[in-house]
Amino acid sequence: MHEYTLSCKVTPSDRLTAGTEHNAIVINAFSAGRCFTDVIPSPAAARAFARGLLALAGEVDGGVAAEPAGQDVVKIGDFVEITEDACTSVIGKRGEVVALDLGSTLPYFVKTGPHNRMWVSGVRKVSAVIEHAPTRRALIDEARTAAGPDASPADVLAYARFLAEEERELTRGSLA
Repeated sequence: MHEYTLSCKVTPSDRLTAGTEHNAIVINAFSAGRCFTDVIPSPAAARAFARGLLALAGEVDGGVAAEPAGQDVVKIGDFVEITEDACTSVIGKRGEVVALDLGSTLPYFVKTGPHNRMWVSGVRKVSAVIEHAPTRRALIDEARTAAGPDASPADVLAYARFLAEEERELTRGSLA
């Protein structure tokens, strides 16, 4: 069974869900997390309603909403770069999509490292190969900065090794 969710752009917790139950189409309306009504239309009425929604969307945006090409649709398992999020520090990070909620304002759950996962608002598919892998020097500099001025050389090198392993996992695309 597929379930489709339509979230309110003003109050994301208000939403409609559409799915099937017992060979019937069921549309539920939620507000503040509670289902307050359901509608069970005939298949013909559901199709007419869907066509009406498409017509309304065309009136709002002129029918020019960018529809992703079949090959550009992001799926679970795709390697992506984060392009949009309220937390700007994650923009540009790369990882694997491990879950999707396309009815949400944060539809992509991206794993950017062994212990780093986050819901984000926008991604683009990229090759699993990182074009500019960090140099050894860059990893040591990043480790030194993260470890702080009082860190021992052994601690800095241990953290640099950790960062290098994380980069290797990202380039292999094996973030499981």
